Order: sequence, then C-alpha cells, then structure tokens
Amino acid sequence: MPTKIFDFLKIYPPFDFFEPAILSDMAEHVEVQNRLKGEIIFQQGENPVSFIYVVREGSVDLYRADDGDQKLIDRCDEGRHFGLRSMLAKDAYALTAFAAGKTVITYRSGQRPYF
Repeated sequence: MPTKIFDFLKIYPPFDFFEPAILSDMAEHVEVQNRLKGEIIFQQGENPVSFIYVVREGSVDLYRADDGDQKLIDRCDEGRHFGLRSMLAKDAYALTAFAAGKTVITYRSGQRPYF
C-alpha cells in the first residue's frame, strides 16, 4: 500500500516538490478512509486533528454555515488536500467537509513535522 500512496501523492502539489525519501516516509504513515455520500468528515467549529486530508477518489464539498444557511465554498477532487490551514494554525475548522459521493480519503497520521 505505501507504494501506491507514494505513486499517487508524487503527482499532486505540494507533494510533487517533496524529496522522494520524505514522500516515501509520508506514504508509510498514512491511513485510508472510505466515506459515503453525505458523510461529514469534519464540522465547522471543531478543533482540528493533527493531519491533513487528501482526496484519493471522489470529491469532498466544503461548506460554510452563515445564518443557518450552508454555502458551498469549494469542491476538492482527486489529489486536492484540505484541513491544512486549521491544522497549522491550531484553530477550529472554518468549514464543514462532506463527502460529495463515495469518496476515498488518504490522510497523514502521526506527529511527523512535514509541514
């Protein structure tokens, strides 16, 4: 599995700029999650986790709740990462992330300081 993760990540920014040894180490420390359409990945206002998400298949919609309305801010498709800003700032998520269809998400786990 790490080889498949390495081969996937190496073609997408910012991972395409990483040294192969660092990217290989990252690939050894990821988890893969399968999410169903409409499933919440994280919610606006929640404290961030210590990893970022990368869409491997499918897509993820990012919404902001304003005055009770959900406004679509962005759609992340294959290769896009999300959740990075909150993790780096150690600040609550500013958006809610939903799986827009059957989605496979890869995320870095552990405490290695890649970013």
